[in-house]
Amino acid sequence: MKTIYLQQNNFRSSEFGIDYIQKYTNCLNISFGQLDFLVIESATHKVLLYESYELDNVQNDKDLVGLLDTIYKKHDCLPAGFWDKIVVNISTNKQTLIPAKFAELSLESKDYEAFLKLNVQLDLTHEQTKAIHLSKQSVVSAFAYSKVLSDWLISYYPKNLTITHEIASFITGLSELSDKLTRTNFFVLLKKEHLHLVVFKGGQIEFANTFPCQTVNDFLYYVVLVTEELQIQRSYTTLHFYSTAGDRSAFFMEAKNYFGQTVLGTIPNSIQFAEDAKAIPSNALFDLFGSYFLAK
Repeated sequence: MKTIYLQQNNFRSSEFGIDYIQKYTNCLNISFGQLDFLVIESATHKVLLYESYELDNVQNDKDLVGLLDTIYKKHDCLPAGFWDKIVVNISTNKQTLIPAKFAELSLESKDYEAFLKLNVQLDLTHEQTKAIHLSKQSVVSAFAYSKVLSDWLISYYPKNLTITHEIASFITGLSELSDKLTRTNFFVLLKKEHLHLVVFKGGQIEFANTFPCQTVNDFLYYVVLVTEELQIQRSYTTLHFYSTAGDRSAFFMEAKNYFGQTVLGTIPNSIQFAEDAKAIPSNALFDLFGSYFLAK
């Protein structure tokens, strides 16, 4: 079947100017099913542009890069190579977080691959690995991703490019919410085909992982499993929900039956919005905001 794409969101502030791209941070989410494109003015933390595209019939990395290239060649600013910073969130289940006590490992020598291999099967012929040190939490996010995608990204962005994992950006964004981290809080980022779960306790990560998720039953299974494994008293815990699904979705409504409080997650106070960009669904873009702080 032919790969196709459909633009879902298109918000562009009148304050955005192509002539000022060198002052902007370009934040991207890339997966087999989705491309999200967010532009933030680096000096003011102001959101100026958001676009999203649904990608269909993508079966492999070659399909993905081919479809992305089609979008790029028709776009007026995505292919520009002179952004202040470009940060790309990769969506892959080949990832792990390495505890703080192992943070002395050398990222340059790729010692982290030994930890990654304990959790996932690597194909180093077609994949490459990377690790990001999340300094505020003293953990290392290690992950594997496609060499085909990496080469394609570098062809457009040879400079100022950071490639990271969605869950690393999610954690980085949460680390900016210091007032939400003093007691046990359960954070959910629900994406198109997977679910990120992060638990903070006393300001530090107690748990973080990614699970496949396509149905409400999948969602409830993993949420309940994690709370039981960690012996979390749900009736005294707040679940913070981030997703395009919103607070009227079955996911949100079912979560309310299990937790003492279920709320839509907030975003860092430092993120600002241009006056004509306030309709942007900020709750759903939390990992993009996190990637922005990760690249700072």
